[in-house]
Amino acid sequence: MGIIRVSNKSLIGRPGRTLGIACIVMAVSFAILAGSIVVDSLRMGEANVEERLGADLMAVPAGSGYAEEAILVNGTASSFFMPAGLESGIGSVTGVKRVSSQFYMTSISDVDCCEFLVQLIAYNPETDFTVTPWISKSYSSQVGVDQLVVGSNIKVGDGYIRLFDHRFEVVASLAESGTGMDNSVFMVKDTIRHMAEYASALGFVVDGDVDSEISVVLVDVDPGYSVTQVANRIRSVGSGSEVDVLSSEDVTSKITAQMGSLTGYVEAFELMVVAISAVILAVLFANSVGSRRKDFAVLRMMGATRGHIVSMALYESAVVSALGALAGIVLALAFVLPLSGIIGDSLGMPYISPSLASLVPAAAVAFAVAFLIGPLSSLAAAFSLSRKDIHHLFREGE
Repeated sequence: MGIIRVSNKSLIGRPGRTLGIACIVMAVSFAILAGSIVVDSLRMGEANVEERLGADLMAVPAGSGYAEEAILVNGTASSFFMPAGLESGIGSVTGVKRVSSQFYMTSISDVDCCEFLVQLIAYNPETDFTVTPWISKSYSSQVGVDQLVVGSNIKVGDGYIRLFDHRFEVVASLAESGTGMDNSVFMVKDTIRHMAEYASALGFVVDGDVDSEISVVLVDVDPGYSVTQVANRIRSVGSGSEVDVLSSEDVTSKITAQMGSLTGYVEAFELMVVAISAVILAVLFANSVGSRRKDFAVLRMMGATRGHIVSMALYESAVVSALGALAGIVLALAFVLPLSGIIGDSLGMPYISPSLASLVPAAAVAFAVAFLIGPLSSLAAAFSLSRKDIHHLFREGE
């Protein structure tokens, strides 16, 4: 107990050194856990994209493939159109099991709803197979005129949101997906027709005609057919140059490639922080132990063994490391999780924040690595000190 009391007094008596070491350890645990949260969120978003897309293929106007990907992955609002008759033509292609079309329009809503461009999508509930399955909360058995289904990022206060200076009732909301659906609002054609009228009255230029045009045809391929072959057949519909065809695999493969690169950068950053921190801590502990040679010599004269001196140095580094590691974990959870939306938008990739329960293993790893780095960094200095005799320690301490 005497050694522990002396160690505690040493930690309290040198607050600057104690705080400095704790901050370095805190940076290690923060970097490890924050990196783990970002990587896990990206992986969850990637895993959710293909399932959430719902369609095997997506036919869009020629030249609109990248815009469609941006809508699906990043939630970047856009609009483009092609003749509505292409839906029936695509639906009759051999290997197509079912189709459902959507019509795109964009809007800036009031600040109570969201502070970004909102993707407005008219869909057909009778043929839909990509939106309805993901409704997490429903307040009505069906979606009627001037009623909306909103993505998870759309804020709904009193059951209504305002678009083009008109209030629309929200009858359902979608589960978080990490995809562009989170920033989208879905409705029937009659509702988007009304919105176009309201937008025009406010001076907005509205492109597209919901009665004669569509933006995308979502295609479910029959399991007995090749997705690639069906895609090639769809491209030949009409004049052969009216549509681009995207597959869910095309979208997810690009996300996988981007995520692999980003994950590599995050892991490299974590390793760099750990390595630099270990070097800095080794130097700090060496200086700290070296500056206390005379104190340790006095303890030896009072009966402390070499083992006591090593234990004292390790105890001090362990206490400071534990406090710093815990502080880093708290900071990572307090700052990274609430900023998940901003992080996801800045990365431009599907991003779903993990639950606190799922982060327990990552937090344990972050704590263990950050905690161990302190005592391990102090070992060399502690053992070097313990090998010296009392008179030598006195002479070095003068």
